[in-house]
Order: sequence, then structure tokens, then C-alpha cells
Amino acid sequence: MESSSQIDTSQATEKKPRRKVVNGSPTNDLVVSAYVDGNDNVFPKILELYVPKKSIIADVTYGKGVFWRNILESDYDLHATDILNGVDCRDLP
Repeated sequence: MESSSQIDTSQATEKKPRRKVVNGSPTNDLVVSAYVDGNDNVFPKILELYVPKKSIIADVTYGKGVFWRNILESDYDLHATDILNGVDCRDLP
């Protein structure tokens, strides 16, 4: 008879088979970094990582353009709108 202090660990030690990805390729280059700053300084770093130069970007939350302050106008084809222009980002097609 088992004492109350003994625990059956047979199920706890069973290992699940590891998932294998054969011939897979990474979807993104891993970049280990952290920034603590304002949106106008962090946003250019995000664009560098994920958005190629000369891309067409529809920013439907543009507002006063804070995120775009430190980005050259010639780097992207920016279509800046917001609710004041009649574009409600909560009601897009």
C-alpha cells in the first residue's frame, strides 16, 4: 500500500514526441533588440525590419503624423488618412 506522501509520476515523466519541420525556412531574421523611446524614434526601426523602402503604405491612423516624424518622405509612398479625412480605421472594407 502506498503512503499518502508518494505520488505516481509515471505519467508526468512521459515525453511528448517533438514536432519536426522538414525543409522549412524561417519567415523572418531574428533580431534581438529592445528600445525604450518615443514612437517617433521606435517606428523607423520597425519599418527597417519589416517594410521594404518604396513600399506603398496606407496609414489610416495617421493623426498628427507622430510615427512618421523621423522617416524621409522619399522612403515610402505614404497614404496618410485618419478619421478627420473621413477614414474610420474601425470601419474598413
